[in-house]
Amino acid sequence: MGWSNASPLWRFRMLKTLIVDGCQFLSLVIPLHLLRFLSNLEGLQVQNCNYVKTIFDVRSTSLPFSLSLRTLTLKELPDLKHIWNEDSQEIPSFKFLQQVSVDGCRSIKSLFPISLVQGKLESLEKLRVRNCHGLVEIVAKDETISGGATNSVMFPSLMILELLELPQLKCIYPGLHNLEWPKLEVLEVYHCGQLKLFSTEGQDHCQDHFLIDMEDIVSFEKVFPKLEQLSLNKENIAKMEQRQFQANFLRRVKFLVLLCFHDDSGGFPCEFFKSKSIPNMEKLRVGCSNFKAIFTSHRPNVDQHTQTFFSQLKEIQLDSLPKLKSIGLEQSWVAPVLENLETLRMRNCPCLMNLVTSTASFSKLRELHVSNCQGLVYLITPSTARSLVLLEELSIDRCGSIQEIVAKEDESNEDEITFSKLKRFFLNTLQRLGSFHAGNCTFNFPSLELVTVHQCPRMRIFSGGTINASRHVRVSAKLAEYRNLPLECCGMDLNVSIKLIFSSQLENFARHAQHLELGDNPELEDIWHGIIPVPYRGLTNLKTLTLWNCHSLTHAIPSHLVPSLCSLESLEVQNCNSLTAIFDVGPASTPFSFSLETLTLKQLPNMENVWNGDATEIISFQCLLQVDVAGCSSLNSLFPASMAQGKLESLQELRVKNCERLIEIIAEYETGGATSNLIMFPSLTILKLHTLPELKCIHPTLNNLEWPKLEKLFIYHCGKLNNFPIVGQDHFTINVEAATMLRKFSPT
Repeated sequence: MGWSNASPLWRFRMLKTLIVDGCQFLSLVIPLHLLRFLSNLEGLQVQNCNYVKTIFDVRSTSLPFSLSLRTLTLKELPDLKHIWNEDSQEIPSFKFLQQVSVDGCRSIKSLFPISLVQGKLESLEKLRVRNCHGLVEIVAKDETISGGATNSVMFPSLMILELLELPQLKCIYPGLHNLEWPKLEVLEVYHCGQLKLFSTEGQDHCQDHFLIDMEDIVSFEKVFPKLEQLSLNKENIAKMEQRQFQANFLRRVKFLVLLCFHDDSGGFPCEFFKSKSIPNMEKLRVGCSNFKAIFTSHRPNVDQHTQTFFSQLKEIQLDSLPKLKSIGLEQSWVAPVLENLETLRMRNCPCLMNLVTSTASFSKLRELHVSNCQGLVYLITPSTARSLVLLEELSIDRCGSIQEIVAKEDESNEDEITFSKLKRFFLNTLQRLGSFHAGNCTFNFPSLELVTVHQCPRMRIFSGGTINASRHVRVSAKLAEYRNLPLECCGMDLNVSIKLIFSSQLENFARHAQHLELGDNPELEDIWHGIIPVPYRGLTNLKTLTLWNCHSLTHAIPSHLVPSLCSLESLEVQNCNSLTAIFDVGPASTPFSFSLETLTLKQLPNMENVWNGDATEIISFQCLLQVDVAGCSSLNSLFPASMAQGKLESLQELRVKNCERLIEIIAEYETGGATSNLIMFPSLTILKLHTLPELKCIHPTLNNLEWPKLEKLFIYHCGKLNNFPIVGQDHFTINVEAATMLRKFSPT
């Protein structure tokens, strides 16, 4: 199935944007008979089409014509072989094409035919190619043309060239190394292992593996007269130092990107900046490297060029530095970096624990952004905070360990801190953040306009001290998962606003959560303790509940939560040292049935009962399928007597292990009542009793229980279990199928 010749193609004449997404029936996107009807098409996006092999069919076009296409985006087309399926002088002109983006097309070997590049891509301004693992060249060579291309300017208008994750890419055009880029401003080459930025001295020019032939050009500026952003890796820098270029040959570069220093033994290349002056550099990005520090305590021997380099720097970006422990901005010799630094961005630096280890002054800093730095415990000290007099925007995102933004110091040292210019403040997905500041320091925010707090579940207040802020400040919590509009507070004290947001987020989470690990959400423990009432319809959607290391709880499910957990299917309780019972049922006023299917109890040393009551109308667990109990050394019995009276009829698997004081599985009636029911577990198929040295019986008064569906019985290290009947004794009955599978005294 595809485009039909019988379709009313004239309707496409006014089409300006075409998106082809997930069309698995297509192998050709724009067939020849449709091409001429798309003369007004300006944007084409093709993505997620597993069988597309060609985008444009340009075979046998009798007369040349021009298309108005301005943007071409190709993404996740794993079988794409060609964008244009023929290299012909009659190929349609794409003289209006300005942007081309190709991503995740692993089968394509080249992008453009040579005939298209020669005068038909004169408007192309941005070319971005990423994750095309089979790409060998950007422009394909036409073997039918003698000598190939000779024009050194193939892309006269190109301003941005990004070549990312292209392991097979060897060249722009085979055999032509003296290309010129008259308007190129941004050149970023990343993880293109076979494409070298510079040729080495004496390199064979028949090879295609370099982008710039430094032996054929007078200076770097001839090739890139307008280049402002350049990415370099460790190999590039080594070659530049070997070739002894003039010291200021990068004087036009304003944005330098350093990538792929995977061997951290050499450290950050400060020596490069001493020998190769980059006097106009305003931005520095360091990424995908194993540096442990950017600026070390070791002061460079010569600092004249370093001073020049530092004096213009306005922005530092640190991204994907898995071993970075210190930026080193507190080092005294790095002071020139801070003199004009206006923006600092840190992202994906998991070992970084703070911004600076000691006092540093950021007197010109206007923006500070931190994202996904999981090692951060706090961001800055109070002394550093006082230097941020010009800070206008602060954002902290997905830093799972951060507990406060401004660290708490000695109470005697706490004083006023004023953020004179701070206007916007964003906190997002900070699971352990308790407050902006945990001490009693006074904060002044005279210019603050917006505070956004989203998914900071432990943040109950903004700060413990006095807060002076404009009454017009808006405090927002964008709850995209639960509602379309954010919760906003305006004209309130910051602490009051944060408390309202905390309560709102807690209620929304309680209403909508299906899976909960209480150990990772200690803010919910107030609901368990009854300090905060259960929100309306709170916990009613919860399906799985895990309590791990909740040492303040005495009951896993207190009585006031029982009616709310009507949808609970799985309960796991582990390592809760203060827990004495799982279900606090008490005298239930009305019968209640749980949907619980699996119950897992492990390492609960003080648990004496699973159920702490045995009322006649006790809660029913008719859906319970599996029970696993291990390491509960204070437990005497597992089920109260009433639980075995038709309330465990679905139980299929029961495993009990390492419970040193367990005497019986089912407790006897305390009131003297008795039962004559011989089938207490009608659906049980697996029973495993392992290392229960005090276990004497299943039920203290019944020795003739029947097990109609039991298939596997495991008893191991249960020395006092003398009245559990084994096959062949008169008071034990088991069906024939089960008897043949019985494993006597087998370890688990």
